[in-house]
Amino acid sequence: MDRSFSRNWSDQSLSESTPKNQGFIYGSHQILARDMSKIVNRKLFSDVYFVVGSEKEKIWGHRCILSARCSMFRQLFLSEPNKFSFDLCSVKPLPFLLLLYFLYTNSISFDRLDIYEVFELMRLAEDYKCDELADLAEIQMGDLADPKTAFEFLPIAFHIGRNKLKASLIEYIEEYSSSLLVPTNEDLLQLSPKAIKAILESDQLDLDEIRTVEVARYWAENYLERVRESHANAERDNTRASIIKFQPSSDDSITDSSGVQNKAATQEKDDLGKYSSALQEALDQVADVMSALRLALIPPTDLLRLEEENLNKEVIPEQSFINAWRVLATHGLQTTTEEKKPLVQPRKGTVTRTQKRKSFIDPQLLARKSRSFNTRIPEFTTGRGFDS
Repeated sequence: MDRSFSRNWSDQSLSESTPKNQGFIYGSHQILARDMSKIVNRKLFSDVYFVVGSEKEKIWGHRCILSARCSMFRQLFLSEPNKFSFDLCSVKPLPFLLLLYFLYTNSISFDRLDIYEVFELMRLAEDYKCDELADLAEIQMGDLADPKTAFEFLPIAFHIGRNKLKASLIEYIEEYSSSLLVPTNEDLLQLSPKAIKAILESDQLDLDEIRTVEVARYWAENYLERVRESHANAERDNTRASIIKFQPSSDDSITDSSGVQNKAATQEKDDLGKYSSALQEALDQVADVMSALRLALIPPTDLLRLEEENLNKEVIPEQSFINAWRVLATHGLQTTTEEKKPLVQPRKGTVTRTQKRKSFIDPQLLARKSRSFNTRIPEFTTGRGFDS
């Protein structure tokens, strides 16, 4: 075969932008995946292995396949071309094996994985820039959500910027909001300010506004309490450290006593400044969260009672009450469309004055079971992985 033709054919076949109408006919991808799975973690014909996890499990691979499918492996092999083993002690064997299985077969099964294992796989896929696998794992996490993990992973989804996971978890919380969003559910306390604000901004909550306020206050009061406790613990630790650090020796206890006191006073002042800054930041975050409440949906009598209760706790910003009273007094005539919508837009569970409040119990949620399973290593990882 002519070399120039061979080179052009290779360049063309590797191009991801090759149109489908250039004469290529593709065989069954199921058959290809099946055949490629036969060489996942097989010692026979492999030319590299990885020492994975704390137990140093050997996992076999093929440089040509891994480098073609994953840029991170390509860089690894190019950086050390004469090395045949790589230590990956910080990586767990199961997600690494599943990553390799996907790279070989372009397929994955989540049937035996719980949401935590899928999360580990998603993060590993992100580390190795395997975006397709990471996206599939993200979708699966949304399908595996349950009453506990929905609140656990929503702030994580915000932190790592996984928008599909955010949407799935918020949708799940909306669907079961009448049972999940209660001011006694400690799982709520796992939410970050951004996460709970996203929930409070939803039109699909099956709650009336008084109940929504109770839930928001429960979260806010506990959030501020945790900030204060965190500072108190840090202050105790700093005090102990200061006593040890500034304690004078027997030789200079008299001459340096005033200097020690000044240093201790300066340290205490710095700690107080840090606490004030942290507390103010937490108060600003809480105020931002509470701005998502729709106080104008609350009847005037209940709104007045709520405002009086807030005088002591000051969890809800005063401006929120001012805006609500203005809307109630003018029936929204003095507000623009954009200003009015978040203040008076009814939620799914908004109760009019002639309606009765709905029960807090959702039979569908009580009947729901978690889809978590006991983890078993796939067949390709056991026994046959060391063919001679």
